[in-house]
Amino acid sequence: MTDSPSASFQQPPLLLHGTKNNQWQKTENAGPYFEQSWHRRGALATDLNRDGLPDLIVSPIDDPATILLNDFDLKEPITTLQFVGIQSNRSAANLRIEVESQGKTNIHERQLCGGYLSSQTGELSFASSEEGINLTLRWPNGNVQEVKNLPFPPNECTNYFKHCGYHEH
Repeated sequence: MTDSPSASFQQPPLLLHGTKNNQWQKTENAGPYFEQSWHRRGALATDLNRDGLPDLIVSPIDDPATILLNDFDLKEPITTLQFVGIQSNRSAANLRIEVESQGKTNIHERQLCGGYLSSQTGELSFASSEEGINLTLRWPNGNVQEVKNLPFPPNECTNYFKHCGYHEH
């Protein structure tokens, strides 16, 4: 805790995760960083160690940045996709991505910001335990692109998308 007047505005960080019934829930036992109050301003979600899991860089006020590496022990391989707009904005901002696998559809919105003074990278990562993953990409300019049966195993798919991007037609 600092001697600055802003010390009284410290707040505990909040880490949420999605549940199977599309609700947000506080993540319990997320680590010692989440057990005390801080005076932080923003965060960047990115995959720093290239393991497919989102890590966080948190920006403070009057302190060094904090790096939080995600060490979750995921049992399934991770597929990471990158998107580049050709006919719409290059960053693919506001791209709607529908991932269909094992009879379920998850919807992701490509956003450039994560909140006040926060950001995220342009990648989408998800667990993929089998072949037969289908994507529906709804681009900001109205184009719809369908990708059936993503290449498998995920490591090959990850490399493919990182080198080629996935360009709309």
